[in-house]
Amino acid sequence: MFYRIFLSMLALLILNMAGLHAADPPWTLRGDGYLVITKSSTADNLADAAIPEALADSYVNDINIMMLVDYQESPVGPYGELLYMPGNFRFADGRRHFSITKIFVDSQQSLVDGRRNWGIPKELADFHFSDEDGDTWVEVGDADGVFAEMRFTPFGPSFPVNTFWIAPIFRTLGQVLDDTTFVFTLAGEGRARFAHFDPIFFDPARFPDMQTRKVIAAVRVENFTLTFPVADTIDGVAAP
Repeated sequence: MFYRIFLSMLALLILNMAGLHAADPPWTLRGDGYLVITKSSTADNLADAAIPEALADSYVNDINIMMLVDYQESPVGPYGELLYMPGNFRFADGRRHFSITKIFVDSQQSLVDGRRNWGIPKELADFHFSDEDGDTWVEVGDADGVFAEMRFTPFGPSFPVNTFWIAPIFRTLGQVLDDTTFVFTLAGEGRARFAHFDPIFFDPARFPDMQTRKVIAAVRVENFTLTFPVADTIDGVAAP
């Protein structure tokens, strides 16, 4: 408990030094994005998905999820995000949850608050979005160069999507960070279209290599609203 309080105070200090203000949950975010569902080998995910050591023994590789998001509105302003969930794990609450093991954002405040509020292991990167002839081209990188390049091509009519139709167990995430477990259930709605996903280049030293994954489905979600609630926290990361 003391360790978590100390880390929260440290996060607030970092934000204050940067001239930023902490944004406590819940968060409501709005934007557009892509969701890609894939299958891959357990060996690939253990090699490049940054699975925490505390969770590795309980890992179940059912499906993998990559998300690319362009948030236009959030409590910390607009920002881009690229994340990967390799499957599900058993957490300290005794249940299995999907978990984000690799994630990049282009907002320092989103990075600090994402770690503080939900234990999401955000890292900083630069995002470049461009639209050309109906395609969305995206590059993600940093001072060392581009480590992810991809293209999306939406097609077909749009249809409504709402997490109300999905059982909470399938939209509840578990995260472990700094010897603390975070559990929270997402809620959102928007409109979706199917999309083609072209993983042009991914550096597996920086992000899971999407070229080695088999795409099951990809969708573009437009004008969505997504809510991150206050997380339940548990001291420790060991599953009972």
